[in-house]
This record gives sequence, structure tokens and C-alpha cells, in this order.
Amino acid sequence: MIPDYQTAMLPTLESLGDGAIRTAQEVRDFVAREFKVTEDGLRELVPSGQKTLFADRVSWALTYMKKAGLLSTPRRAHYQITERGLSLLASRPNRVDLTVLGRYPDFVEWKECSDATRTLKQHPSTRRQVPR
Repeated sequence: MIPDYQTAMLPTLESLGDGAIRTAQEVRDFVAREFKVTEDGLRELVPSGQKTLFADRVSWALTYMKKAGLLSTPRRAHYQITERGLSLLASRPNRVDLTVLGRYPDFVEWKECSDATRTLKQHPSTRRQVPR
């Protein structure tokens, strides 16, 4: 079974819980073991065929948690848990998902901005004309 990105969030955070810097691949390997993802599952592609579904889901989990300030990226494709992430893990949550991330103002601001941008791209008629 390939988890959705929200279901993948807690194991993704746990994979970094010791404070070490890990590559995205190391995080994916940890999460794959947690969910017992089969080799066939690891090869399943997203509809575009550009990447695997599993890697895409873990990538979204990483991105969302980074935007919430739970993770940092000390260098490209390398992740490390932050104090905020350690604090969340210490609270022993049953799940980390959008509701949990919604507690963090950084995440809320990013999400609102990205949702607004998406709306403008989908509905160009809603763009305001700037007077000249």
C-alpha cells in the first residue's frame, strides 16, 4: 500500500527524529519500510509517468512539513528536523496531517498564498487590472 502524503507525514518526521541530516532517498527508504511498500509499489508511476507515486507522496510530506517549520533543508535534497519538529514528535501525535500543520502560522500563510496563486492561474479573469 502506498500511503497518501498526509499519512506519510508522521513516519517521515520520525525518520529524522534523531536530528541527523538525511537525504530524501534515506527518508523514502525509511517510510517504505514502515509501510512495507513492495518493489512493485515503489515502481508505480504518477499518471504523467515522470516519477514514482511513492516518491511523489513522500516529497509532498517533506515539502508541507518544511513549510510548517518542522524540517529544514541544510542543503539540496537533504533534510533535518527542527526544534519545532522535535517538539511535535515529543508530544507523541497519532498522526501529522494538514490539521496539525494548520497550528503553525508559517504553514497557514504559505498555504493561503499558494491556494490564491492556484486560483488565479485557474481563473485568469479574476486577475485585477493595474491602472496605468
